[in-house]
Amino acid sequence: MANPHKVFTNTLGLADRFIDICIEEIDARHYKGTGLIPESWKRLEKDLNEEFELQLNHKALKNHWDDLKRKYLGWRYLNSKAGNLYNSETGLFNMTEEDWQDYYQARKYFLTTILNYFKLLS
Repeated sequence: MANPHKVFTNTLGLADRFIDICIEEIDARHYKGTGLIPESWKRLEKDLNEEFELQLNHKALKNHWDDLKRKYLGWRYLNSKAGNLYNSETGLFNMTEEDWQDYYQARKYFLTTILNYFKLLS
């Protein structure tokens, strides 16, 4: 199987269809949470593999889901900054160097905290 990240980037329509199926599953099953239920993952895997003639497995799909969540959390943080700094026409954030440094510091603190938590568990 090809690199799943490149597959989602290079296969026209795959990323959009992935999101569409996820939304359909969430709407159909009326649940809230941070992930899909097993039946939803099975449908996602089956539908995408048939529609795009791929061989994506559950792990590749879950990794893509997690990657999208990370990107969304970063976007949400940046978008919530005072002054609504996101420019939807350009797709860029109009931030000063100081704003970017604040973002990187907050992200670094968050990641360090999460990693330390998991080290304590193991």
